[in-house]
Amino acid sequence: MTEIDVIMGMLDWNNSAEEQAAGLAQAAQVENFQVFLQPCTEHYNKNVWDNCAKALAMRSDAELDACLENLLAWLRDMNWPGAFLILERLQAFQNSAALHRAIAGSLLCAQALGDEVWEENLRKLQNCENTIST
Repeated sequence: MTEIDVIMGMLDWNNSAEEQAAGLAQAAQVENFQVFLQPCTEHYNKNVWDNCAKALAMRSDAELDACLENLLAWLRDMNWPGAFLILERLQAFQNSAALHRAIAGSLLCAQALGDEVWEENLRKLQNCENTIST
């Protein structure tokens, strides 16, 4: 079992609050944190997403810059665990130019897929981002 498997196991929402907190502490030390972007395996999927969102929200803007579009994909369904936390983190993102580019690319994807809910969620974030940067 790899270190990531151990951490993911600790992040499971079925564990005690203490074990989940310990998992988050270890997740903060993971250099390749992209593993926390909505994992979808046999054992680790929505049961870890809320804690994965917490692990990602702790990262700096510079760290998150490279995975903005993946974070925006989390907003496809606001009922998904961690979606509101990711939204809040993106609303606090300081590099508005990078976020604007990522939102524009994700909007094109949402439109191509005909995903009106995702498009609406992205537009809400975009409107919030425009309000913040003006």
